[in-house]
Amino acid sequence: MMNDELSQEQISDLMVLASIALPEYELHGLVCGVVLFSSASDETQLATSVESLRPGLCESEPLVALCKKTKDQLNDSNLDFQLALASDDSDALNLRVEALGEWVTAFLEGVDEQGSTTSEELEEILGDFREIALVDSEVQNTDEMQMSFEELAEFVRIGVLYMNELLQGDGN
Repeated sequence: MMNDELSQEQISDLMVLASIALPEYELHGLVCGVVLFSSASDETQLATSVESLRPGLCESEPLVALCKKTKDQLNDSNLDFQLALASDDSDALNLRVEALGEWVTAFLEGVDEQGSTTSEELEEILGDFREIALVDSEVQNTDEMQMSFEELAEFVRIGVLYMNELLQGDGN
């Protein structure tokens, strides 16, 4: 690992510094949506876009660093990008499902503020994400439901990476 790369724990720490008013997963979803769909390439401009969606809830310096690290993760050839969700087994499944739904909702908010997409593939994935945002968090904590949650979270993770690939192909 290079010295300028951050571990997932360090990225989590940045999210806490960037906003004490938003849950990590919500801030991360919002940042991911803005970073992917914004025409801005400068991290300061990206952070300004995020902050404009949630005025007064984010600190500038750590938010800029978070936008940079998120952008770096999304473009990493190892596909190490991860959703910032509670993954601890001690967290109740319904809380993890709720976090996923809110991550996707915030992601869509970031996307919607950046303008419309022109790709049918992008629109299809975003349509799937809109359905996922409506997920019911009242679930029984069974092995089957746990596996379904993990598959859904992985679908979102891969969907974000695929959208990034599509957008890079468009020259964005």
